[in-house]
Parts: sequence; C-alpha cells; structure tokens
Amino acid sequence: MKRILFVYSSNRAPCVEFTRSLQACVTDGAGVIEQRNTTDVALARNIALSSAASALRTGRHDVVLMVDDDMQWAPETAQRIVDHVRGTGRAAS
Repeated sequence: MKRILFVYSSNRAPCVEFTRSLQACVTDGAGVIEQRNTTDVALARNIALSSAASALRTGRHDVVLMVDDDMQWAPETAQRIVDHVRGTGRAAS
C-alpha cells in the first residue's frame, strides 16, 4: 500500500464504511488526497486528479486509485487492482 495514492472528491461527509475502508489502507501505508466542498462533480474530480498528478511527481506514489465517497472495499481488493495496473501498465476501472 505504501506507493498507492487514494484520491476522492466529496461535498458531504463520507459514509462510515468508506472512512473505514480508506483508514485501513492508510494504516497499511497508502497516501490520500481529498478534494472537498466542490458541488460540480467534473470540476471536483479535475481538481483532485490535478493534485494527484502533482503528488506523483514526488516519486512517493506510483498508482492512483480514485474512489467515490460511498464505496467500501478491503485493502486486498485495492491491492489486486493495483497489481493488475502495475502488471499491465494500463489504467483500470
């Protein structure tokens, strides 16, 4: 998880399940960029991903996972997606 950067945008308080999922990944070493309080979804995602692009330039992260604030997942699931992306060198959704 140490080289994974989670990114999300939200204009509300994220659900409890989302917060737990994200915290489990952060505990395992993932980074997070949150973009808050922008009601235009496209603009919010643009801002969040622009911040992620800047963060990638530091070299501390090599994969970005953009998640929605109403999702829940296990760290193992996120890791499988990242392993696929790293293995293929292609974006996944």
